[in-house]
Amino acid sequence: MFKKKVIQGILISLLIGGCSIKEASLESSSDKPVVLFILDTSESMLNLENGKSKMENAKKSIVDTVSKIDSNRFNTGLITFDNTRRCRAKTAVELGDPKNILDSIDEVEAWGVSPLADAIARSNEMLSGTEKKMLILLSDGKDNCGGDPVAEAKKLYKKYGVKVNLQVIGYAVEKKKQDELKKIARISKDWMYHDTVNGANAKKIVQKIIEKIQPKQQTPSTISPIEREEVEPPRVIYNVPAEDTEYDSIDSSNFEVGFSSGSNNLSSSYIAQIKKLYDYLKDNNKKVTLIGHADSRGTESYNQKLSEQRAETIKFKLIEFGINADRIEAIGKGENEPIATNTTKEGRRKNRRVEIEILD
Repeated sequence: MFKKKVIQGILISLLIGGCSIKEASLESSSDKPVVLFILDTSESMLNLENGKSKMENAKKSIVDTVSKIDSNRFNTGLITFDNTRRCRAKTAVELGDPKNILDSIDEVEAWGVSPLADAIARSNEMLSGTEKKMLILLSDGKDNCGGDPVAEAKKLYKKYGVKVNLQVIGYAVEKKKQDELKKIARISKDWMYHDTVNGANAKKIVQKIIEKIQPKQQTPSTISPIEREEVEPPRVIYNVPAEDTEYDSIDSSNFEVGFSSGSNNLSSSYIAQIKKLYDYLKDNNKKVTLIGHADSRGTESYNQKLSEQRAETIKFKLIEFGINADRIEAIGKGENEPIATNTTKEGRRKNRRVEIEILD
């Protein structure tokens, strides 16, 4: 059965003012404007909408933003939630070269609680002492650690005054959560709350934010945006067969779809394998069980949920091709059935997968 689709929410908050580095690195300069991201990494960010998790959409918003700003003119940093210390935020990427975020974002995972107030307080520390600053906060809800995000946002406004510009964007957020986010947006008459209901509209809003960071007339035409490195697929991909090809067998051991860390997003590299499975099911009165797996990073409950969502992602694609949902079962094994060691990056890559079992 399908899991209930959850309307996802992303809060993007924008503060423009002076710029600061708490711990300056060799590749960052305090006279550069700062773009600082706060990414909600609580477990609720795993909830799906249209086959993608909120975390995946939030990461994409960060990548889209960082990739399109001039890396020579800005320093960027990333704050996430520190779920090894309950109800605390942490600096995941220190202020510096924007490429550092692109190199690290795939490793960020969602699990645990939401210390949103502590994250805003940490951003206040990181932003102090510099000329120009922007804070982009991506979240699906409210603080559940007893903190007061509104009070922390007021401290930011008190410190930076009219230099602070805050844009709040929610993806069909529940009303009780909207109320808290709108209170943050009402702190200043220049701050706004936006409600976004689909990914296409989210792209437009992110583009508006990029234009606030880097107005078009100031964008050097000779500078190319940073490109994100794509994850290499772990298996050789089948060629898509001709439409009149019939299948009377399929090698289950040769079917495997891999995923990036903390993600259930399907890479286009694997569509050919799924198409081959679709063709087999179309030509044979069989059922299939999709078995999702995860590496050992994160909690056991987090990995179980993520493995189930990976299997559901393949199920959605098969249904999209035309296979009846009653013929497809999607289950997850969490981190319990690794095929390689979880102590190496390569081993963990192999363990993030979906396998199949053909049933009569």
